[in-house]
Amino acid sequence: MSKIKNKWDLCLVFVFLCLSLLLEHHELFSLIEDQTMGIRQLLRMSFATTDKIIFPQEDIVLVTIDETFFDWYNAFPLRRQDIAKLIRNVNQFEPKILAVDLLFKYNSAYDDDHELADAVSSSNAILASQAIFEDSNQFKKIHYPAKTIGKDISSGYINHTSTSNTVTTLSRLRIYPEITQHPFGWPFAIQVLARYYNSTPVLEDHILTIGPHKIPLNQFNEFYIDFPVIPSGNTFLHEFAGITAKAFMDYSPDDHMELSYWIKDKIVIIGDTFEVSQDWFDTPVGTMFGSEFIATTISTLLNGAPLKPASTFAEFLSVLFLLSLITFACYRIHDPRLRVIMVIIIYIAFFMGCSIFYVYFGIIFAVSYPLMAGVLSFAGINLKFYLREQKLKARAEKNFQKIFENAVEGIFQATPDGKFITANPSMANILDYPSPDDLFKDITNLQDQLFIYPLDFRDFDRFIRQERQISNFETRLRTRTGRKIWVSISARIHYQLNFEVAYYEGFVVDITLRKKAEENLRNLNMGLEDRVQKRTKELKNTVDELSHTQQLVNRQNLKLHQTLTALKESEERYRGLYDSSKDGIFFLGMQMRFLDANPAFEKMLGYALQDLKQLYLRQVTPLKWQSIENKIIDTQIFSGCNSQEYEKEFIHADGHTFPVSIRAWLLTHETGQPTGIWGIAKDISEKKRADHLREDVERMVRHDLKTPLNGIIGLSKRLQYEENINHQQRNWVNMINESGQQILHMIEYSLDIYKMEEGTYHLKPKAVDLVRLFHRLNEELNLWEPKKNISLAFFIGSKPLLWDTLYWVAGEEVLLASLFSNLIKNAIEASPENETVNILINESNMHEIEIQNKGVISEKIQDRFFERYATAGKQSGTGIGTYSAKLIAKTHAGDITFTSNENKGTSLIVRLPKKASLEIPPQETEFNENALQIKSNQLNILTVDDHPNNHIVMSFFFDETPYIVTYVDSGKKALKKIQESTFDVILMDLNMPEMNGFDCTQAIRDMNIQTPIIALSADASKQTVSLCKERGFNDFLAKPVQSRDDLMAIIEENIKQ
Repeated sequence: MSKIKNKWDLCLVFVFLCLSLLLEHHELFSLIEDQTMGIRQLLRMSFATTDKIIFPQEDIVLVTIDETFFDWYNAFPLRRQDIAKLIRNVNQFEPKILAVDLLFKYNSAYDDDHELADAVSSSNAILASQAIFEDSNQFKKIHYPAKTIGKDISSGYINHTSTSNTVTTLSRLRIYPEITQHPFGWPFAIQVLARYYNSTPVLEDHILTIGPHKIPLNQFNEFYIDFPVIPSGNTFLHEFAGITAKAFMDYSPDDHMELSYWIKDKIVIIGDTFEVSQDWFDTPVGTMFGSEFIATTISTLLNGAPLKPASTFAEFLSVLFLLSLITFACYRIHDPRLRVIMVIIIYIAFFMGCSIFYVYFGIIFAVSYPLMAGVLSFAGINLKFYLREQKLKARAEKNFQKIFENAVEGIFQATPDGKFITANPSMANILDYPSPDDLFKDITNLQDQLFIYPLDFRDFDRFIRQERQISNFETRLRTRTGRKIWVSISARIHYQLNFEVAYYEGFVVDITLRKKAEENLRNLNMGLEDRVQKRTKELKNTVDELSHTQQLVNRQNLKLHQTLTALKESEERYRGLYDSSKDGIFFLGMQMRFLDANPAFEKMLGYALQDLKQLYLRQVTPLKWQSIENKIIDTQIFSGCNSQEYEKEFIHADGHTFPVSIRAWLLTHETGQPTGIWGIAKDISEKKRADHLREDVERMVRHDLKTPLNGIIGLSKRLQYEENINHQQRNWVNMINESGQQILHMIEYSLDIYKMEEGTYHLKPKAVDLVRLFHRLNEELNLWEPKKNISLAFFIGSKPLLWDTLYWVAGEEVLLASLFSNLIKNAIEASPENETVNILINESNMHEIEIQNKGVISEKIQDRFFERYATAGKQSGTGIGTYSAKLIAKTHAGDITFTSNENKGTSLIVRLPKKASLEIPPQETEFNENALQIKSNQLNILTVDDHPNNHIVMSFFFDETPYIVTYVDSGKKALKKIQESTFDVILMDLNMPEMNGFDCTQAIRDMNIQTPIIALSADASKQTVSLCKERGFNDFLAKPVQSRDDLMAIIEENIKQ
């Protein structure tokens, strides 16, 4: 019970929460709530999606009896006979519904109600009526516009009621369930919409069903009216969605089509918008005429009444959230001013939140009730704080009084003229007075009656006025009995509002005994001084001796301090490196248990350090690596104190394994005994994936691109020895063969550029005829840019270069061809039209080849001309031509430089080193068929290859040989042939569909057939050759086969075996 009593403020908050929900349910403070509703409705009309709340002109039209009409009509009031005429005229334009909202305030002077009744009954019209209630709020009857208009005319009541007697602003429409049983007992807007949808409205469990809409109502069977956006420049709704009634009373045939467009198949509302009309209402968005209000209500119903009150649970949560924030702010903020500011901010945020839900989602949260509950809760909580502070203050004063009365020190308050205001018993006791009252009566002047030396009081007064406080001011006082005592005074000064001194307050400590002790100590010190002087002389010699020893010790201490400082700095640097290292660092005990690890190693294995310390090395090492690692530990670490870098795998905390590279060192005690092992581990998963990817790409490039080249090179080689082709055709065939060979070499060295970048490329220089290379480039590049009409001119020294000249340089021909091809292509692209690109070979201490063109390199890229992806603005440039050329020149121990200006154009100079000894290859000779020695014995050979071109090439090599060659294009057909015939040699392609060469060879060996099988493949990597030997092949021959000699040599070598 006491706990609840102490939390009465929170209980009060809960009571206000429930009370706010109850008040909201009964709408007891609707005036404030409707004011907030008006603000939110204006915000909704300004910021919400306008296509949802704009007035539906395509469905509703107002026909207004306004000033324009009465200026034409020239009479007042409007006769009912003319109203009947207006209804008939509007009805001619075939409206879907004709709603007549007229007060009929004045009685008919002409007895023309019958004519009005006939006009209404003959049209699809609905009249506005009024529901009459008794004083007890019980329904009494329906009041019709005129007596002669009876119950047979369709009507609907227009009782738009406000939420209370104090609020006249109309913002919702109420349905009276007790009237709905009446034939016309529905509100006017609902009657119109029911006729529009040709349906009967149904009210059940606060749900209004009308046409396709199911509209939830509140506890009073009301729904909120969503007011439309009125375009700028208009004040009233009828100004942009209305037509003056005059247009229907006096119109020409030319106006008929336009009026029909506005009226046909729409809801037409005839109403009064005359300035002296009494049919107008206050709404949250301003004053509206009755017909406009009815149009707005119909528009809301057409949109399904998008404004919906929040559920009771949602309201409860919103109020609870507001009161929780207020309570939290009150308890967390101790400054009352900041507390008030924070609560105001919370109120504003709550209102903005409710407004957002209202504006964008059409959900209505009550605002005034939660805010009133919040204000009351805030007041209650602050009342509790005030009462608690008063209680604490009273308790503190009581405690202070106890301390004041029982303190050992004397506590006092005194006026500047030397009178005591207050004093505690200890103060009276120090001055030998029985009580403080006796002290007040006796002492009237502190300076003269208490202070032995009046100057001390003046110093005390002067100092405290300057500094406003004083501490441990020592002086001598005279007690009531005449005793002289020493005291220590600590005090501070208090001022009045006019800055005059009000009083001093402080405390006094009797230090007489301390002063006597100090005097005795001084006397003892004086006696000791003589003894010390004598003793000093005796110790002087000893001190001199110790001084020398102390100097030695100080030097040693300095060295030790410097050493410790250096060790500390080294340890800090090591710890920083240890913690920030990206590589894993670990420490193992002699039992191979983890003792320490850096964060990188923890992350690598997925264990926290405390978990890692529970594991042994073998627990995170796969079984297949344990024996290998144990051998490395025994033979390298324990024997040689460290290991070479080795690779293994670790087991991650989640179970997967990953590769690492490790280097480890042995740790030893100063006695030489090993204490453990520390090592550095690097995760090489990405490196392994990159290696596998590079191998896959290299294997794909070497096989998939070389396979079609086998046919190109082989067939062109075959055509070289045809006698029925002329000289020009033979040159073309030679160019095809050479181009194929060059592509083959480029594929072979496709990854060499990467190796050059990494510095791992091993150059294999041979003698390259530069003239022959330039001749081939001349043939290829002369037509590189045919539209520009660029010609190439080659010179050696100052003379034109002849193609039969020999000029040898050391290098790899494929790389040099790529280098000069890229540079000459760049020169052609950069040259203006109809110009010449000159290539000059100059002799000096190095081979110098200069490429000249009239183009100019932009100054913007001259500094990065040889960088990767640097282009001179060419649309087709990749930016790697000059980069790779520079890389190839560097690999050949050479270099490339350039000069470029507008006068002379651009010159690129390639420098290649000269070699003292260069082995010149023999000149190629024409093919001599007699040079090929073919054994005369007849062999039966089976060739297995899925590519038809390869069969043609192989048939060329086997021409004019005594061998019988059988060709098949799949592994399965090969197995069938082997079962039917016996073969001396089998040439087997590795990559074939259905059954590849490896599977076919395995099947042949399983048949216990030991016929020599030679593998054929464009992938000549070491891994492939090694795999072939493991899988039962006798030998390996790389595609494309370069010559008949190579083929016959490998066949005969395997036949001999």
